[in-house]
Amino acid sequence: MVKVKGFIKELKTHKIIYILLFCIILLGVFLRLYNHAEWLHFELDQARDVFVVHDMINLGKVPILGPYARGSDLYLGPIFYYFQAIPAILFGAVPSVIVWPDLLFSILFIPLFYLFARLYFSRQVSVMLAALAATSLFLLTYGRFAWNPNALPFWVTLAMYGLLRATQAVPLSSDTQVTLTWDNKVFVRSWFLVMVGASAVAMQLHFVAFLTLPLIIVLYMIFVRMRILWKTIILSIGLFCLLYLPVIVSEVQTGGANNKAFFVTIMDKGDKDDEHNIAEKIFRGVQETATHNWVLLSSNQSGGDNIRTKRTVDGYFLCDSECQERLSIHIVAIGLFAIMSIIFLHQFIYQWKSRKENANQYNLYQRQLLIILWFGCASVFLILMAYQISPRFYLLLVPVFLIMFGTVLQLLQRQFGRIGVGIGIVIVSCLAIFNLISTWQYFTILNNVQCNTETHCNASLREGWRDLIMNRSDYITLGQLRGVADYITEQSDESQFLIVGDNRYARALYFLTNIENGISNARCYIKRSSFETGQVNGKNYYVLVRTKSKTHINDKMLENHNIVDKKSFGTLMLYKMSPKNINNVSMQIPEGCFMR
Repeated sequence: MVKVKGFIKELKTHKIIYILLFCIILLGVFLRLYNHAEWLHFELDQARDVFVVHDMINLGKVPILGPYARGSDLYLGPIFYYFQAIPAILFGAVPSVIVWPDLLFSILFIPLFYLFARLYFSRQVSVMLAALAATSLFLLTYGRFAWNPNALPFWVTLAMYGLLRATQAVPLSSDTQVTLTWDNKVFVRSWFLVMVGASAVAMQLHFVAFLTLPLIIVLYMIFVRMRILWKTIILSIGLFCLLYLPVIVSEVQTGGANNKAFFVTIMDKGDKDDEHNIAEKIFRGVQETATHNWVLLSSNQSGGDNIRTKRTVDGYFLCDSECQERLSIHIVAIGLFAIMSIIFLHQFIYQWKSRKENANQYNLYQRQLLIILWFGCASVFLILMAYQISPRFYLLLVPVFLIMFGTVLQLLQRQFGRIGVGIGIVIVSCLAIFNLISTWQYFTILNNVQCNTETHCNASLREGWRDLIMNRSDYITLGQLRGVADYITEQSDESQFLIVGDNRYARALYFLTNIENGISNARCYIKRSSFETGQVNGKNYYVLVRTKSKTHINDKMLENHNIVDKKSFGTLMLYKMSPKNINNVSMQIPEGCFMR
């Protein structure tokens, strides 16, 4: 009752802040839900995942391992699939339904990050950061489709929030409910268990979190000398093992195959890039980090052409014409990141020196220490992988970038009072406007790629838009693929057929045609990268290609087949192929034709 009264008093006292926060959350919800199902990103990995969930719900094939690391035999835990199964049980295992968990976690990240930011900053600064979290195109893009790393910002933030709330320096009082006290500190078991549970989930979502989260947490506990009772240790181990139980079962069944694959993958990753020395990797890693920090805050994707390192007669650094064209934005991104880093380090050193003055100073020191460890541990991984970095790796560092930027806003408030708050509001408003403009441009592209007039569709993609968020050169939506699947369904008769398509979309189209539309005549799909005309001899098949592809149908494909029909679906083109000799139609599934 006391807590409820305190919460109500907080709302009444700071009602303007919470009205703003509520409006910001509503804006974040709108941006994530707008035309969501029609413009959903549904490609190779999403088709793989929806097949897994479909088989889990309809065939009882419950996975005990999750998605695998590309190019290896290493698998994550299966909790990502279990999340997707919850709405699938109620509403069906289809692409527009299994995405709901990622969509929900993306929305919940906004209020959660406000609470996390409040551990560091004032209400004004925290609500400004929440506005950036709601409008950032980086977070918006990953929050609008299903992929195992997409929920990392929510679960990592929840883990770190639990860790910070688990131990704090407070004045001791008789009404403080604690498990353990020492040196004017309290330990809260419930928050520690929240940290353990959220960490176990995050570690199953991506290998960056799997590798770095345990190191961050252990180092933090060592530095702050966190003392934990045996009962809490036992409960924590039990909770972690419960959430990792399917993986443990798999390891027992396979004799530790996943652990062996883990060490093999680590060694392979380490040996994969032996062309660049550590200095080159640091230089590249700093540029990548600065770029993605800039993209997160401003949604501006005009930079991103790294200054390369290569010893030549003209010098050691190379910046080609494209690099020079975007060099100004690149320098701005690096400069902003440098300013944020310097200010944060300055504030951390100040807190370290004054940490023994009172409980509040010590708590802020602990919280800033966590950011240092968080960024430091992740940076080691990102530097080692500097030439193999994907934008999704930075989902782990989203809260860190926002907190570092918040330190700049907080410094303005401390130095200039209300004027500083006003300056901060202007800066954040400008960034939010940039984010909304970029989001409108992004939505316009998603809408245009579905049109059927090829000239207009292609023109919309040639207007300087760059994708540094997912590194896509073109855009294909679920609406387009469903349009293709519906067209095939309308054309379908009793004849069986195969689907041949670009590696990114063949499996997705097969699922929509065979499973979602229920056309059992769609026997299997063939990836175009491994396609040979001998596989389709005597068979009806459809060919799905990107409109901008140089070759759609080659001469060899026309030796034994005729083009019966073709249809444009914006940035996709579909061809219907039929055997010239209709008396020699084969029903046999060829090798290299997949059903999952």
